[in-house]
Amino acid sequence: MQKLFLFLLLSIPVAAFSQTAKENKQTIRKLNQRIAVNPQDHQAYLQRSLVKEKMGRKNSARKDRAIAMRLGMKETYDTPTDFEPD
Repeated sequence: MQKLFLFLLLSIPVAAFSQTAKENKQTIRKLNQRIAVNPQDHQAYLQRSLVKEKMGRKNSARKDRAIAMRLGMKETYDTPTDFEPD
């Protein structure tokens, strides 16, 4: 009886974790599709880095964050301003 209870107790978190892992993988697939359509979408890279970090993929998340920052900076400096030099 104790072994059965212990098994049931341990199987619940594993099932919950596998569901979370599936959701994370699906989220990454959706973000990959978004990036494939528009490679300049820095928000998609940023969201993907957050999901990867949550999954424990720190180096990959760091690369995505760097890409997002580069694209975000480019977007900031490419926009025209109302400033006219003398």
